[in-house]
Amino acid sequence: MNIAPIGWSAIGFGASRTLFTRAPQSGFSSAGQTSSSAAASAASQLALTYGLTEVHQTSQGLMLAYHKDQSLAMKAVSISDLRLRQETITLEIRLTADQVGLTAADFRNPGQPIVLNLSFQQSQAEIEHSLKATLVKPTRSAEEIVTDLAKAIATVLRDPSNKTVRYELDEEARQALLGADLKLWQELVMMIAAINLQQRAGEARRDYLIQISGKRPPYWDVVERQSLQAEQANVHIQITILPPAESNEAQATSNEP
Repeated sequence: MNIAPIGWSAIGFGASRTLFTRAPQSGFSSAGQTSSSAAASAASQLALTYGLTEVHQTSQGLMLAYHKDQSLAMKAVSISDLRLRQETITLEIRLTADQVGLTAADFRNPGQPIVLNLSFQQSQAEIEHSLKATLVKPTRSAEEIVTDLAKAIATVLRDPSNKTVRYELDEEARQALLGADLKLWQELVMMIAAINLQQRAGEARRDYLIQISGKRPPYWDVVERQSLQAEQANVHIQITILPPAESNEAQATSNEP
């Protein structure tokens, strides 16, 4: 068996890549909490950042293998599909100590805010692989069968001896001739009949049998499919609690000379 692979860049096959990225969007908005203190409401803020990245890659390859007589032995097609999706959400919340019921004593470092970071990640992946092999039994064309008969008759005519000729077709050859233009075929059959009529009495006779097959050598048709689909979601929440205003003022006073 002679194996002659066609590379991944063969005509009609190749790889395509599509990359889509949505730019993160963010903003701050007032929490709108009803309070008698306008300063406390203004200090409560929310920031949301959202990012989306999607990657889609598809590739396809073809490999052909041949027998020693150059007939096709195997055709293999490999198809791969890759899809990746990533979402990132960042939420920043700013609160005052009064909103959460904290006092200056609850802060380890006076004047410094309390920062809480929460992270959450979820991932999932789906992998699929399939392999399908089919034995294909191709047939020959009507033109090839007619050509075979013409060549066989030409070989018989080179024999000057007394002879008879008959031919046999298998089922595939008969099916190939159905619906084809049989004008040339009919002329060849008439030529065979003429050869059989030219019998010379008293001479030894040689009988010829022409067997024509419509079969082609079978080959394997192999299709391999691989797909990977992965998704990931990242969520990060940051909560910042601002210290009481009195603590900030006291710290600023103590720092004065």
